[in-house]
Amino acid sequence: MERNLLDAIGIPYNDSINSKGCKILFTSREETVCLLNKCKHPVNITTLTFDEAMDLFRNIVGTTVIDSLQDDYLVQEVCKKCAGLPLLIQAVGKALKFRSHSLWEDALYYLEKGNFKKIAGIDQQAYACVKLSIDRLPENAKLCLLLCSLFPKDSDISIGMLITIATGSRLKPSREYSTHTMVDIMKSSSLSLEGKYIGHIKLHDIVRDVASSLAFSDPKYAFLRVRCGSRLLDNVDFGIRKLLRSVVEGNDCPFHKDQVCPDLHSLWLHCNYLQKFSGSFFSMFVNFRFLMLQSVCHFPEHFSLQCLVKLRELFMIDCDIKEKDLSLLPENLHSLCIRACDLPRFLDLPNLKKLRKLEIEGLEDSKINEVMLVPNTISNLCSLEVLRIPNGYCYFGDASDRSVQDKICGLNLLTSLEIKLSDFKPCEGTTLFSKLLAYNICVSGQEDKDSRFRASFVSTTRLMKVYGYHSKCLESLMVRAEELSL
Repeated sequence: MERNLLDAIGIPYNDSINSKGCKILFTSREETVCLLNKCKHPVNITTLTFDEAMDLFRNIVGTTVIDSLQDDYLVQEVCKKCAGLPLLIQAVGKALKFRSHSLWEDALYYLEKGNFKKIAGIDQQAYACVKLSIDRLPENAKLCLLLCSLFPKDSDISIGMLITIATGSRLKPSREYSTHTMVDIMKSSSLSLEGKYIGHIKLHDIVRDVASSLAFSDPKYAFLRVRCGSRLLDNVDFGIRKLLRSVVEGNDCPFHKDQVCPDLHSLWLHCNYLQKFSGSFFSMFVNFRFLMLQSVCHFPEHFSLQCLVKLRELFMIDCDIKEKDLSLLPENLHSLCIRACDLPRFLDLPNLKKLRKLEIEGLEDSKINEVMLVPNTISNLCSLEVLRIPNGYCYFGDASDRSVQDKICGLNLLTSLEIKLSDFKPCEGTTLFSKLLAYNICVSGQEDKDSRFRASFVSTTRLMKVYGYHSKCLESLMVRAEELSL
């Protein structure tokens, strides 16, 4: 923080203004930041004494574990390396809990002799302790933590967004529950915190900075987050990057025309304007398979992704696509997710015969709940396995839910469905519902047709909400449901 936060949060501070009654507890690791924000008498909070640190360390690791090591000197030396900082004591203590004596010795040697990077504002000993804790995570949990470092500092990180990046880029198995488990491991290791909102997490800035350094420098991951204006940073070798998050400020493409990124498999592009991106912009990413476009409001007139023949996962988040022709999509897509986007009045998707997952969700405050599709849009997706349109859809020129149900029943490979159905009429003879392995279905009456379906935030495998209907074809779903509302 380098700016005056009092003005930012609306607290008047002026010698001529009576600010009596306004009290703010302001904390920072840098005294200059406190002084910049009018703190006249900063209080220096010291680190824990050795005895206090050992008490905390013993409580975290457990007295039984420490006694089993039968080496008080080793335990004390490891604790000393945490420099009396509670964050480091918790991280290192949880990383070594239940570990063997030899691993404790390895950890001490690492903390004493390791060659660590210098990061502005972070003591090298703090870096060593956090890195030790990160390296002791299971591989998938470590991957999730490194992905979290791509988000801005102090941001609330949506677990749903984390799942999108982790599974969409195929950096880990495509199971939501696995990611939730990895998040729990990060929390239990004191490497992540509860976010401000339900379903969100945060990273301490020291943990984030160390994780970002590891994600950048380790060739196994080769992640990079870069914020740039109208030109590319010259001191970064983009050619070896595997996952790139680019936050583009301004209207120009920041990449050189002759730039080639053969190893890049995932691109997260966050920008408002794409008008001045050249038509060959995406051709430099010949091998990537995952693309996320976020907050794009203006697309070039002839914008197309059809040159990306290896692209398999496309996510569009908070984009304005109401004027876009989606025939620009490559025909080999396996997954298409459109979230919180300003949609066209009539959404027309190309004939994506290889598409396995389709997710469409409009703006949260949109007056139109249902997604309006061009006829045969869904029935043409013959390979679809996952369909998620939480607030339902209808066809232009045919508003009956029976037409919608018939099209869904024709998807023979469908195993996962999330949708809202109004005026439900059962599809006689269908085996669709018996094939579903995961579902989140709301069946409502005419009087509820304009209400917006709020999906359960907690990832539930089988959820049913049925209002005013009872049909034999729904019975199997109701019986198997983990959560049922009538």
